[in-house]
Amino acid sequence: MKEQITLIFALHEQDLKAQNLRQALDAMKPELLELEALVANNRSLLEEKTAKLAEIETQKRSKEREVETFEARLKDFQGKLSMIKTNKEYQAALKEMADTKKINKTIEDQILELMVHMDTLKTERQAAEEALNGSSANLEKRTKEMDTEMRRLEGMLREVEAEKASTASRIEPSLMAQYKRVKKGRPEAVSEVVGGTCQGCRMKVPPQLYNEIQKMKTLHVCPSCQRILYLAEWVGTKTDPRTDRPEEMKL
Repeated sequence: MKEQITLIFALHEQDLKAQNLRQALDAMKPELLELEALVANNRSLLEEKTAKLAEIETQKRSKEREVETFEARLKDFQGKLSMIKTNKEYQAALKEMADTKKINKTIEDQILELMVHMDTLKTERQAAEEALNGSSANLEKRTKEMDTEMRRLEGMLREVEAEKASTASRIEPSLMAQYKRVKKGRPEAVSEVVGGTCQGCRMKVPPQLYNEIQKMKTLHVCPSCQRILYLAEWVGTKTDPRTDRPEEMKL
């Protein structure tokens, strides 16, 4: 029975190692998703700035065409001034020319405002482009690094799973079934008994059960937390003199 109990604890350690490897693999996914989201946001921002700049440039060209139209009208008025015969018509022409110049000045001011806006957008677009390039490069770099690390962890996980299968094959079916029942729904399936207390739930173990555990004839579970109970000497643990606590199991 001692050998069987030792195998149970070995399997437990392998289960915990496999669990830690899976957690390490799962922990990489959020970082990649975050980096991908940052790249997507930076690309969206760059597209937004580019589209806005194109829109402003279209507005500017439209305003410039308006200015050209009004300047052509002014030249037309100036060419016709010498042909006007009455003072009333002359004054009307001068007023229309003044109004045209005023409109032209307003449009030119609008063009200047658009140009200032374009300069700002060009700066913002350049910053967005640099941010996109930086985040894309970082994503590519981290993806390669994580791919390497994931392959390493997956290799280790395969090795541990093979060790688990080998260990499990040597455990009696009844003990294996009991271990699986205890482990279901909890990562820690075993707990050391120290001074008659289960270290998993800190509850006192009944004296009669504690006596049975010491006989090491079969597996026993804690009445409170249902973990499989063991004594340190079963698996070769020693008390750490610095902390007065048992060291990790050495199987």
